[in-house]
Amino acid sequence: MRSVKLASLGLALLLASGIASAALTLSIELNPNPVRAGETLIAQLTVANNGGAAVNTVVLQATVPANVNDFNPALMTGGGTCIVIINNSVCDSTELMNWTLGTIPAGASVTVSVPLVVTATTVAGTTITLPGNLLVNGSITASASPAAVVSTTNALSLAVDEDKDRVVPGDTLTYTLTYGNRAASSSVTGTTLNFPVPAGTTFVAATGGGSFSAGAVSWTLGSLPATQAGHQQVVVTANNGLAAGTVLEVNAATIAGVGVGPESATATAVTRVAASAPLVLGVEFNPDPLRPNEDGIVQLTVSNRGGVALTGVVLQARVPQSLNSFNPALLTGGGT
Repeated sequence: MRSVKLASLGLALLLASGIASAALTLSIELNPNPVRAGETLIAQLTVANNGGAAVNTVVLQATVPANVNDFNPALMTGGGTCIVIINNSVCDSTELMNWTLGTIPAGASVTVSVPLVVTATTVAGTTITLPGNLLVNGSITASASPAAVVSTTNALSLAVDEDKDRVVPGDTLTYTLTYGNRAASSSVTGTTLNFPVPAGTTFVAATGGGSFSAGAVSWTLGSLPATQAGHQQVVVTANNGLAAGTVLEVNAATIAGVGVGPESATATAVTRVAASAPLVLGVEFNPDPLRPNEDGIVQLTVSNRGGVALTGVVLQARVPQSLNSFNPALLTGGGT
């Protein structure tokens, strides 16, 4: 009789684990797209639990793509390591990046990131693919496999940035779309910009005469001169009733036009829904636009809107590409 009870208990635990793990989602951002040879791709991987129970023994893995330089595992945030094939203390193509996430509580989410530098010899038209898997108890429960295309002459570039990485249902969320023409001399004509409003949100407003229709905001930008850039914004609200752990995905905003030939670029973004967000981060980066060899001043403000003190808080920011190296003594507040 005792063995029957234990068997029943084992089945119940298995079912509970299956229900909980099914609530886990994996979202991967890979920007910019297209990317040039020698340029850095930033991969952000978000694991979210929108279920009603914690999920244990969670592991996130992603294969280092072909056509990227090897890199120091210390560049992976969130305690990531590499499962190496070549014992050379760096992460090489085809090796596994590994994050042991442990327990993801109900309604919680985790985001990690890694910079991937495209090798200088990568030919135009090559696709850089980042396959990722989420494992619970050693079994794959979710997968994602975003890709970026390598171009040596792409003129258009696009980035999408949200003003909050965690949003509470009912809160407003502002997306900034920053675009530019990287060409040295030729304009891009007939330029259009399109932003799909994420599922789970409601459109509020857009700048620059953006028109909302069929779930997307669009702009007719016309001619975009060489070396020129601009930005537009979209404001949405996160719908009431969204479960904590839900992700709001922009997949993907697009800019397109005609330069020497047809031009386009895309950008993705992921925002996490939380039951509450007592800890908030504000980032200022001025001036904008910024000229070559000009100083940009970055100010990062951390605020606790909750009613209790928070301990163990760490602030991190990745140094952007195209900036000069600098002395850490220039960082205020004891930064390293």
